[in-house]
Amino acid sequence: ANDTNPADKSAQQKFDTRRAVSTIDREFGFITSLTRSGGGPSAGSTAAAGAQPGASGNNGSLQAGAEAYWRPFGYRNGSTVEIFGRVFQTLQDRSGGATGTQTAQATVGARWKPWSSQNVVVSFGRLIPIGAQASSDWLAQLAYSDGIGTDLRVDRPSWWTTQWYAEAGRYLQ
Repeated sequence: ANDTNPADKSAQQKFDTRRAVSTIDREFGFITSLTRSGGGPSAGSTAAAGAQPGASGNNGSLQAGAEAYWRPFGYRNGSTVEIFGRVFQTLQDRSGGATGTQTAQATVGARWKPWSSQNVVVSFGRLIPIGAQASSDWLAQLAYSDGIGTDLRVDRPSWWTTQWYAEAGRYLQ
């Protein structure tokens, strides 16, 4: 039995409890992003002679996206399975590649986080072209991420944080 009064908990402890309940109860979610990069993939880019289709130069790109996901089996002690659908497009490509709706790319797929103690995620998705410069393909991915101090703190105005992420993927067509 817990002999402590919930009113005796600190603001951070109350926040952490609410966050844990929210994470366990979450059955679906929605994510939006706006990403600036110094290089990397950009649909329809033809920046350099002999470049791979969709390869961007070092001039940078700006991409916007949205994703919805559903956890059909619930939280499962942190070993989740998610069905997802997402759409991304390139808003700006400083290397001269395609931008706008012609780069719109949808993906539907599934991802699995096999271990609750490690943030390893395996995913498989079908890329569906919406715009004329988007691809039709299958994509298998393996990702790992971790970090320190990445959640909100209500007990401090500022704190140190770091995050790392690695991903490998393979287009199958």
